[in-house]
Amino acid sequence: MQWMEIKIVFEAAEPELAQEMVSYLVMEHGAEGLEMTTPGETGMVQDGSGSSVPDSKEHSVTAFLPLDDLFEGRKADLTRALDDLKGSVLTDYSVHFSKQDDQPWETAWKAHFHPIEIGESLVIKPSWEDYENPEKRMLIELDPGMAFGTGTHPTTAVCLEMIETECLKKAPERFLDVGTGSGILMIGAYKLGARKVFGCDNDMDALEAAAKNLKCNQVHEGDFGLWLGDLLAGIVEGAFDMVAANITAEANVMLIPGLPRIMAPGSIFIASGIMAEKKDLVLEALDACRFSVERVQETGGWVGIAARMP
Repeated sequence: MQWMEIKIVFEAAEPELAQEMVSYLVMEHGAEGLEMTTPGETGMVQDGSGSSVPDSKEHSVTAFLPLDDLFEGRKADLTRALDDLKGSVLTDYSVHFSKQDDQPWETAWKAHFHPIEIGESLVIKPSWEDYENPEKRMLIELDPGMAFGTGTHPTTAVCLEMIETECLKKAPERFLDVGTGSGILMIGAYKLGARKVFGCDNDMDALEAAAKNLKCNQVHEGDFGLWLGDLLAGIVEGAFDMVAANITAEANVMLIPGLPRIMAPGSIFIASGIMAEKKDLVLEALDACRFSVERVQETGGWVGIAARMP
């Protein structure tokens, strides 16, 4: 398969926050093989004298989009999303394109994925690494493949922390993850006591990765279900008592009006993947549907919201 390498070079008042947001955007628009560079910090190369020098003089995010029928649409959507960041998160940016053949990043990214402790009781461990677990945390073993969701991004961590908080109050009978990616939120909810876990995604590769990860984490086949589709498309009316959506602010706004159809009265909705400057869009959508906001948590410029159905 051929790929288009997309390198986004940017300037920002808060470069670390900007890098997180740009990284999230490119992944949300179908990019793979993410690589970030920071001046003077990312990697070292040898110059002619034999001494080490920084291999980057700029902040950038590099990723790859498959050159398929969806490429032009994804490219246009990504450009619009980056333009939305200019003037707020980004001072300036440029995008560089280069056509590539199959990439070694399909496995090389594993070198940067290590065990991550989340909240009070969870730890996310890549399937190829060991973890001593002295605190007896609940273990999520993950091999995300090309799916988004390893726990390294603040949006995933915030969402899992909120799920943990709610499960400690009362574990759900039926949990739904909208935009499940690697299945990490489903696994976390199950480990924290959810009886049945369900997930939907519009990417078949993500669903395949999720199914593999669910089985590897001893989630019994009769205890989970997966759907292919956008947002709530294809999900029959039900009574989920916890729904999580680690997607963009705009996608959450589109999702919220449909939630009363599939959520039980008094159930909890956890929204994440929301840039701080866009949280009011989600809060307004929740208010319009008579949700009661119980918690707003911000980490590194990203926001998670827990709201209860009337």
